[in-house]
Amino acid sequence: MKRMDICLTRNARSDGGGLFSRMALRPIFIGAGALLVASCHSPAEEPGISGVAAEEICGGILSADAATALEDLSGMTQFGELPEDPATELSNSIARLRSAEPGEEKICSVYAPPDSDLPSVTISFEWVLPNFSGDGRRYDTGMNATVLPNTAIIAFRCEGEDYPSEKVMLGRLSIRSGAGTSEGQMAIVNSASRAVAEELGCLDESGLVEGVPQPLGD
Repeated sequence: MKRMDICLTRNARSDGGGLFSRMALRPIFIGAGALLVASCHSPAEEPGISGVAAEEICGGILSADAATALEDLSGMTQFGELPEDPATELSNSIARLRSAEPGEEKICSVYAPPDSDLPSVTISFEWVLPNFSGDGRRYDTGMNATVLPNTAIIAFRCEGEDYPSEKVMLGRLSIRSGAGTSEGQMAIVNSASRAVAEELGCLDESGLVEGVPQPLGD
């Protein structure tokens, strides 16, 4: 049996992984012989496969408390991330939020362990109408802060000349895998929200607290 290494590349990796996200070996029989074909990919296409510390993930938008919460949630100390240049993409995301483009703006996706095919958590923001339900555990930060199953959200005021006056900013932490506490999940999305609010110039009126938000009384 002969071996032939064939690299099958992708232009970009989506959050759902890709067809060739893992190396696979398979025999292809040609006449009486066989070739052992290996598909492979470029390391540059992986989400930070060498690992990034929690304090550095997502362009450094996590506070020390939020970074610890991410480690507790995932059980990891090193992470992969997309986009591969989070600082530049964060600036691009802020520009799109500042222009009030409709739809969800994904700030980053975090992979734990770094070579996972699917993200463990994603952090995103969007402009929404201030219509909130009473479900979930609520926290004392922003206009409305709630932890629901697999999701932590914070809505906060963000006023500006070109911002939609009838809408508020909504930060969302979506969790695909991991554990951790509700307080830890809220710490992560609150830290990310403060970073975004500061970039948008509305941190002062946002009502977003420093540190770890406290739960409201039942």
